[in-house]
Amino acid sequence: MTIFGAPAYNEHRMVDYYALSDVGKKRTLNEDSYLVNPDTSLFVVADGMGGHSAGEVASKMAVDVINNFITRSYLEEEITWPFGVDARLSFNGNRLLTSIKLANKRVFRAAEKKDEYTGMGTTVVALLLQARQITLCSVGDSRAYMLANGQLQRLTKDDSWIGEAIAGGIISEKEATAHPLRNIITKAVGAKEQLEFDVKELEPPPNSLFLICSDGLHAMITEDEVFKILGSGKDLESMARALVGAANEHGGLDNITVLLIKVP
Repeated sequence: MTIFGAPAYNEHRMVDYYALSDVGKKRTLNEDSYLVNPDTSLFVVADGMGGHSAGEVASKMAVDVINNFITRSYLEEEITWPFGVDARLSFNGNRLLTSIKLANKRVFRAAEKKDEYTGMGTTVVALLLQARQITLCSVGDSRAYMLANGQLQRLTKDDSWIGEAIAGGIISEKEATAHPLRNIITKAVGAKEQLEFDVKELEPPPNSLFLICSDGLHAMITEDEVFKILGSGKDLESMARALVGAANEHGGLDNITVLLIKVP
């Protein structure tokens, strides 16, 4: 039985995008991964964590699992929904929810099998664009922003000690930049056997610009700097390189990944 009517495969292939990942100034290994699938209009950024290159393994595994399920759910009408379906969500909302839960299961099991992978996990921000509808999920402290109508809006919340402390009024945004617990995240793909997270669905205004990034960007530069670069009117490659360059100029303490998507 087909539960949802799937959108036509490949209907948004002409979406304009540019992705760039940089190791930064202090790290020797890039544990960030990103994925762009023009056929399904899927965009993912993941920032891995864990010793002995386990972070690189976790982030790559997560984006591959997410991409695989999103692609299969286009092509197979009788696909299995291993976690059931949420009637409150659209077809795309359920696809994205399921794909990230599958990624969590895969990374968690891989960490159990090898001692060197113990404790590995990854942040994930995944964005799916179909029929002018944006479906977005995030786990961890990687972020998604939207620039529309001259305003920059953060679309995700940080699953981190700092994020919760700011939301609770315990510390300010300014105090957070130098806080000793600023790198502690409270939720990650693969960290626990069960994972709960929100799915956001919105219809963006015409000519919206989306930024997905790892914390190697937003921990280094302010949102005012992000707004200035994204509002410059330059092409996506120039803006991506300017964002990465600014993060490195401010210290480049972590891997930096930026993914820009222009909604036609």
